[in-house]
Amino acid sequence: MTISDLARTALESFPVEAKRTAHVLIDEVRQGSITARLVAGTQAHTVVWEFEDSTSRVVCSCGESACAHAAAVLVVLAGEEVPPGPDDRPPRPAPAPFASAPAATDREPAIAEATMELVRQTCIHGLRGDAKDRDDALARVLDLLRDLDVPDLKRAVASLRRSLTSTEPDPALGGTALFRLTTMVDELQQGAGPSVAPSDNGFGAGEQRREEVRLLEVGRDTQRTPFGERRDVSYFLDLDARVLLRELASARPGAAPRMSEGPFPKLLLGNLVSIEDGPSPQRIRMLQYTSAGSVADHDLDVFLGSCQTHVDAVYRAFRSSAALDGQDRVVLFAPDRVIPSTIGVVLADEAGACLPLARRADAGRCAAVDHVQKQGTILAVVGPLVQYSELLAILPLTVLVEIEGRRTLRRIR
Repeated sequence: MTISDLARTALESFPVEAKRTAHVLIDEVRQGSITARLVAGTQAHTVVWEFEDSTSRVVCSCGESACAHAAAVLVVLAGEEVPPGPDDRPPRPAPAPFASAPAATDREPAIAEATMELVRQTCIHGLRGDAKDRDDALARVLDLLRDLDVPDLKRAVASLRRSLTSTEPDPALGGTALFRLTTMVDELQQGAGPSVAPSDNGFGAGEQRREEVRLLEVGRDTQRTPFGERRDVSYFLDLDARVLLRELASARPGAAPRMSEGPFPKLLLGNLVSIEDGPSPQRIRMLQYTSAGSVADHDLDVFLGSCQTHVDAVYRAFRSSAALDGQDRVVLFAPDRVIPSTIGVVLADEAGACLPLARRADAGRCAAVDHVQKQGTILAVVGPLVQYSELLAILPLTVLVEIEGRRTLRRIR
């Protein structure tokens, strides 16, 4: 049977309503991606074909360009009627590059002006109540950013929008979002905005290529933006360099983000990765990677050895990096003590300085940490820092907990 025959057979078991609704979604399917897994001997390869209108690209985990694995998938999708061509066939013109989201470069002046107006109107009218000028400024920025690949700027706008639409807006979170937006406007006006110019080696400007990088996933977060996108972030610790990296991707509704795969926490060997220049955590793109097995005790020893242990060092690092751009300041913190209190646990270092949990930002996550502490002993917490006036707090994404002598990294949802 051909793929088409198998698809028709499978479709017969679907209800009529699903088939009827499917016609509305067909255009979305025609502008998306298809992933296939091929097993050749003892090797498994993943082929991804991404397409939109007349442009497409196909990549394979084997790392070779135009490999047999990718060709096999395309032959099947083409109807298994594509014969192998002669070796002396004339070369085909190169396909058009894959259509990606437009760059912000040509809109930077308009984006900077609109974002500054949003900050100005928010400062005039505050976070509460109705204000037409402020809401119109927000709508203008949302419209300018809708189809651009600028995830950090979008996230800062999304954070401010959540404060403006909340029944009880948090002034600290709203103020942090305004600070980030102001910083980004300065970068845009100084020409330090998003760069899309490719370098001679095929990597983007400001990117470095690395091979055989051992990576431990230490945090994962998923958010929805006001642009209708899903934004996924994974934080990895480079076990050799002991630096924190972040992998991020945005996806339209119904589409899977282009991220490394696997359960949390995963241990990967980045066979080929690119890492963008910038403040910590730098952005990493997994071009080729393989699973490195299960997380072992020595991996967790490296993780603990990479954690901050002094609250004053957390403050110094935050102050030195807070003005660089709008991304979250994620910290790995290993407390000397976890102190119970009437509102829940508080993290403290050996000097008695405290790093509280950001309960006003997400009470549910912080309550989950309280529950974990009752089950065992919290050895470390991973999460972004939230600034409340002169106070910093940590919003937990992950905890390293020891229960009956066994240590595990547990994701806080």
